[in-house]
Amino acid sequence: MQVPDAIPVPLETSIQPQFFLNTTNTTLANGTFVLAIIDPDAPTPQNTSVSQFRHMLGGDFRANATGGLLMNTSAALSDFVPPTPPAGSDPHRYVILLFNQSANFDTNAPPLVNASTPRTNFNISMFASALQLGTPIAGTFFLTGPDNSSTASGAAPSSTAPTAPGSNGAASYGDGKTAGIVSVVTMMILAAAWV
Repeated sequence: MQVPDAIPVPLETSIQPQFFLNTTNTTLANGTFVLAIIDPDAPTPQNTSVSQFRHMLGGDFRANATGGLLMNTSAALSDFVPPTPPAGSDPHRYVILLFNQSANFDTNAPPLVNASTPRTNFNISMFASALQLGTPIAGTFFLTGPDNSSTASGAAPSSTAPTAPGSNGAASYGDGKTAGIVSVVTMMILAAAWV
């Protein structure tokens, strides 16, 4: 199976992206957030027997006032694990969700998710409900195909993807490539950028 030219391969998404929140809501701009990255297509989109796979989960994210860069002040519950769809798989969706952080998150989350908790068969909806996070306030996703070195075309992400805040909507790689599709939710933009 050949990876379409518009789908990034694992090498292009191997480092943790930066996240940006752009909002005119000052209450949210000063808020504290939980950020999650999940793969609903594990191990393949046709066989989701171990989905959702938790690629990252952390709290205490705050938006930088000068550009909306989300930075956290505590260790992640689950450190970033790069996308690695298995050879022969169709591209996977990687969903990034941002929630308002509940007051008791720092004490109630670690017993639910920690270094010994399996990353497979995670359920972000149940996790959010258990910690009273409510519905996501922003989100985005990107597609990544397997690194089928013999058939991959050195694919670059789609040039139709949105940008980091203040630009035309596309998150940008350090080499000028673009990535991701940004979802606008109640006048907020969440963007992922690989630098």
